[in-house]
Amino acid sequence: MKEIIILMGAMGSGKGTQAAMLRDVRECNYIETGAIFRGLDRSNPVDAKIKDIMESGALVPDAETCELVETRLTADSDMLFDGFPRNIPQAEWLMNWAREHDMHVNVVHFNVPKEVAIERAAKRVAQGAGRKDDVDPVAIEKRLNEYYTKAVPTLDWFKSQPDVNFIEIDARQTEAEIFAEMTAGLE
Repeated sequence: MKEIIILMGAMGSGKGTQAAMLRDVRECNYIETGAIFRGLDRSNPVDAKIKDIMESGALVPDAETCELVETRLTADSDMLFDGFPRNIPQAEWLMNWAREHDMHVNVVHFNVPKEVAIERAAKRVAQGAGRKDDVDPVAIEKRLNEYYTKAVPTLDWFKSQPDVNFIEIDARQTEAEIFAEMTAGLE
């Protein structure tokens, strides 16, 4: 049975690092919605519609986000998600797709305190990495509030699903410790 692995956690929780490490040892279709949104191609009608929404300053609605993700789904390989789903409607949509295609779903939550997430964002900036909005305290607070108001209820929803393997990890550990705990939970 093919698997879906969903990595969830606040900014600075180590999702991207762990996704890269997992991709080094496991073949999978990697879907990072942030990178997808940044790389949209106007020649594709679905992409052009979403690019128009983003350029207007609005958040991309769930229907369009799911439509974009669906163009990248495949039931014949394992899939690794980073940045999707972000809320319960997106989670329900993905679970319905997974059930329809007889795929096993794993959710890995990298739990990190807010203060640690903020420290890590500052550290990324100091090291010359990170996102442009990692330097803006208002943007950081907005991203964290978005996470706590939308993603945390989504985590609770996933926990309530009897056919989901939910893995909770303390993301204050070392990268190696987190990776070992994640891979053990996925076995």
